[in-house]
Amino acid sequence: DNTDRAIGRLVKKLDSMGELENTIIVYMSDHGSYRQERNGELRNGKGSLLEGGIRTPGIFYWPREIRGGGVEDTPAGSLDILPTLCGLIGIEKPGGVPLDGEDLAPLLTGQSSKLERRQPLSWHSPTSQPVAVIREGKHTLVGWRTREYPKDKAAIDAVMEQMRAIVEKKEGRELSASELWHRCYNSPLKTEDWKKLRSRFVTLNTFQESWIPLIKKGAGDITRFELFDLSKDIGQRRNIAIQEPKVFHRLQKKMLAIHGEVLREAPDWSNRNGEGIRIHRLKSKKRSAFDALVYVNRIPIEPDDEETQEDLSYRIFSRLSNQEGRVQIKLPPTMSREAYEGFKIAVAPGKVAHAGQCTQCHRLPDFADNLNKQVVPSLRNRNDSLARLSKILANRTHREIRLDENDIKHLYQWLQTLKDVTDSEFRNLIIRSTVMDSPEGKK
Repeated sequence: DNTDRAIGRLVKKLDSMGELENTIIVYMSDHGSYRQERNGELRNGKGSLLEGGIRTPGIFYWPREIRGGGVEDTPAGSLDILPTLCGLIGIEKPGGVPLDGEDLAPLLTGQSSKLERRQPLSWHSPTSQPVAVIREGKHTLVGWRTREYPKDKAAIDAVMEQMRAIVEKKEGRELSASELWHRCYNSPLKTEDWKKLRSRFVTLNTFQESWIPLIKKGAGDITRFELFDLSKDIGQRRNIAIQEPKVFHRLQKKMLAIHGEVLREAPDWSNRNGEGIRIHRLKSKKRSAFDALVYVNRIPIEPDDEETQEDLSYRIFSRLSNQEGRVQIKLPPTMSREAYEGFKIAVAPGKVAHAGQCTQCHRLPDFADNLNKQVVPSLRNRNDSLARLSKILANRTHREIRLDENDIKHLYQWLQTLKDVTDSEFRNLIIRSTVMDSPEGKK
């Protein structure tokens, strides 16, 4: 309902500007629902490469060129968006970059009823089961891996049994193994006992950087396959591999080739033979516990073009709320929950309770001078004591800020996380980060 109303406001605004006919709107989702009952007859849900996890809405709206009300049954995916937009507005695709997607413009504008793909649509998730899926026309081939990655299975089983007792009592019935696994990740239960157990469960099942070499060697690990005709079996209940051997072997060959290429090209940022930090795609040269927090949780700290610091603050809060709601905030080993709360106080704009409003002057991403070139000290690598911080916050510059004693303590603890460490220490902060417990628990 909220999405529907938000899109309505967008369309109304574009219409009032006279730009609705000149705007292409693409509506889509990134995955299926984590609630199995919301996926209809589709098999599985979020996190799975079966249809319940990957079949999502896809709507194109451009009344000037696309006739409304049509439904296209040609399989397509998000990787088609870029070449399709290029085709719709008549510009060349980016050069020097391999694009796996195809231009859907002829289908959308009625210029063609057929799309020829250079390679089938495919999905790959190295730690999931199934691990790879390939789609060609009405057929989809699903592949499961045999390799398992090293986890503390005994600890996982113990936590799951404790969670089983809670959720089965709540639902009044016994759960199958797959139902229990789904509930452990996605149950809407909010009790503190449940939150602590789920935090432990997520931590035990979190991706480990040490798995990367095993994953990259796993091209031949797919040994079980199922073939489905989605035009007749959208719920993927009937494996037709025996009935359709030619289709099965053709797609199997293509799947293994594409999956092998994906694994070969995937980056390996694990620390091999002392070759350095090898943290994946980290452009920043800053090395602190706070920077590790930002990295592992993908927290946005740089403003977009024409984005104000207040807008960025709200975007950060939105990201953190999303992660907290799924019990997925990860903290570096030297960062406490109190320091994390201090970060939220630092970036909170004035309309938020317990707002430090620090980013009004100490601007992200560097926490230094603002755009008005005022002489504002950087918050990084400071050595102020708690007493000095309290005194600073009581001066004329900060007199409009109202923080209680606990707020100031949390803010002080966060400031300690802005001190730089060595590259090797920084790498350990990232790879040893753990999921944050509920407020009553300890990290």
